[in-house]
Amino acid sequence: MLKIQVEGQMEKIQPFLSDLKQRSQIELLENQQVSEKKSQCEDVKVTCYVHHHSRRIVKTLQIHAENGQVIDLPLMDLIEAEVQDGVKIFAGRSFDIFG
Repeated sequence: MLKIQVEGQMEKIQPFLSDLKQRSQIELLENQQVSEKKSQCEDVKVTCYVHHHSRRIVKTLQIHAENGQVIDLPLMDLIEAEVQDGVKIFAGRSFDIFG
């Protein structure tokens, strides 16, 4: 397990943490936030505990079709991004074991 501490304005830290969570090699376990007032702007300290998986991880994306069929897509380095509430984009690398 690794411990990462990030300091700065929350508007800059939040996108960084979102990018960190999207990486398939990094599993974000917990984060703790501590606020400190400095001058007129508010700085935040965020401490994160992560597991770094150095090898490529294959995850399976399941798609449920309207007709009830379930499609499994094994993908390496799967990245999930929520572009708006309830709308997500998935990206990854597919492979062919017979190719």
